Amino acid sequence: RTSLAAPSSPARSSPLFMASSALTQIRGPKGRPILSEDDVASPPDIKVVKACEQVLRQSNGKNGGAVIASDVAARAGVSLSQARRDLSTIATLTGGDISVSSDGELLYSFPNNIR
Repeated sequence: RTSLAAPSSPARSSPLFMASSALTQIRGPKGRPILSEDDVASPPDIKVVKACEQVLRQSNGKNGGAVIASDVAARAGVSLSQARRDLSTIATLTGGDISVSSDGELLYSFPNNIR
């Protein structure tokens, strides 16, 4: 027997969901949400979230507490493009930051608890 359940998504009480809900409440000058749910097409893969947390724990504050997509992709076992997309989504939903290193790599930094 197969299940037709929807793919797992963040629980409604999780910071990712709450951040998404809070961001849709912020309105621009014409009343349109600054960030709508359409701007974030799908929640980040849980493998990417867990890999990001592991990479951050192992870095012990190196790189200013930031991760790069290739490290997260390798740890999560996902493509580099998926890791980049999911890290951008996590940064958007958690109020994280994306900067560029002196080597030209994107550095993704997040609040202490990204879930």
